[in-house]
Amino acid sequence: VLEHLTGVRFFLALWIVCGHYMPSSPDDMGFGITCRSFVAVNFFVVMSGFVTHLAYGRRLASGMTLRSFYVRRMAQIVITTYIAMLVSILVVLVIPSYR
Repeated sequence: VLEHLTGVRFFLALWIVCGHYMPSSPDDMGFGITCRSFVAVNFFVVMSGFVTHLAYGRRLASGMTLRSFYVRRMAQIVITTYIAMLVSILVVLVIPSYR
């Protein structure tokens, strides 16, 4: 089940990225995708909470402390955030039109 939900989250994340980078004018071809990307954001947040519960629910019930849970989650979030920031900086430096 978790693999399928992770796949759905991938497509939601792709929809969100398209919402940021595709043209958003009603005359453009991708407008149908980009004009409703807020739906993908809401669904992604709810789905992520559900996936987190599936991944950590049994561990917490079997004795994992809340402290260790939050330490692991924050480590994952911080590492992912720094990688995303590094990639964004590289994109801005390499592609002149993003400056």
